[in-house]
Amino acid sequence: MTSSRPRTGRVAIALGSRNVQSNEEIIKLAQAAESLGYEAAFSGESWGRDLVTILTMVALNTKRIKIGTSIAGVWARTPALMAQTAASLDSISGGRLILGLGTGNLSLVQGWHGEPASRPTRRTREYVEIVRMILRGERLKYDGQIFKIDGQFQLAFRGPRDHIPIYIGSAGPKMTELAGEIGDGWMPTHSDIFQFHVMKEDFVKGCRRAGRDPDTIDVIPSIPAWVTDDVEFARSKFREHRAMYVGGLSDRYYQLMGRFGFKDEAERIRAAWAGGDRKAAAAAVSDAMVDHFSIIGTPEHCRKQLEACWAAGMHMPRISMFESMPTKDMYRTLEALAPR
Repeated sequence: MTSSRPRTGRVAIALGSRNVQSNEEIIKLAQAAESLGYEAAFSGESWGRDLVTILTMVALNTKRIKIGTSIAGVWARTPALMAQTAASLDSISGGRLILGLGTGNLSLVQGWHGEPASRPTRRTREYVEIVRMILRGERLKYDGQIFKIDGQFQLAFRGPRDHIPIYIGSAGPKMTELAGEIGDGWMPTHSDIFQFHVMKEDFVKGCRRAGRDPDTIDVIPSIPAWVTDDVEFARSKFREHRAMYVGGLSDRYYQLMGRFGFKDEAERIRAAWAGGDRKAAAAAVSDAMVDHFSIIGTPEHCRKQLEACWAAGMHMPRISMFESMPTKDMYRTLEALAPR
């Protein structure tokens, strides 16, 4: 648990798992981020590369920058395997791991892993408790509502730390409250730069329920970013991406847009997507949505957007790159948004 107020003015990079970069290019991006002062390099996973392989490559080719999962889904691995993996990554990196956990996209849970996505909040709570038990070196005896483990085994090796910080990813209210209640940090997704307080209210509620000071818990949302000369093209790519989430994936993203005041746009996006009109769905993503949920434009404009993130209480925005970004723009984005 974080014991003091997290420092703002920090930045992390999110390395895409579905991007077309080679292994060498992923390593170069992480090394560039490290040289520019980025605090951490994160990787998620969906139906592309797995995050463990990406983070292992990064850990073995960097020295200072932290590595992190953003997020590792609680259906993709058992909690015991996740604890083993976390301890291994922490050992490989010399104690640099941030373990981001969450439910991930529930459509992916069912459509890719073939698992019923039931009781996500309860599952995450028990998952975190089990991972922490294993990392402390305890014999694993656990009697939960979902997981029941008889105590035969304990982790057969010890990594450099008995406590690896666990950050909870969320989009909906219940998971956000859970992050405030039990997380060492909070990793919100699809965050509104200018209305972040709407989402943060649930986080504060969870903190207060557990007797915790919300100002002492690290907040590191993912924000899509693209420094470019072709601003309209980049904005169009954001529209396509946001339309896929709001129209084609979990209901939670549709509902979240409504909470931020974009209910009309969300309804038009969903209707167009349901009708098979992807172009109309993307066109329904308004200019205001692009401005509120991304950092796109000139270096000067993007820097102002980043500063707005910090002002909103985002301690360390995770700058995520678009899959369609030219390599030169990735490095321009890294340079423009580097901490100063």
